[in-house]
Amino acid sequence: MRKASPTEELECMVNRAKSRVSARAEHVFGVFKRLWGPDKARNWGLAKNGTRAFVAAALASLFLARMRLAA
Repeated sequence: MRKASPTEELECMVNRAKSRVSARAEHVFGVFKRLWGPDKARNWGLAKNGTRAFVAAALASLFLARMRLAA
């Protein structure tokens, strides 16, 4: 087994930091899709589709924070 170089260790630390941020962001989208997922594509127009997505994302955030809000 070889010892990792300082460059490889730095790259590993950077990737780990990126993964933490990515995991937090992707978790919200996973909840969003599971609970209020886009079942079918609707042809409503940009304003209505944007509003629907914004409301669904807000509901997903509330769902994720429900334990902290209830306390």
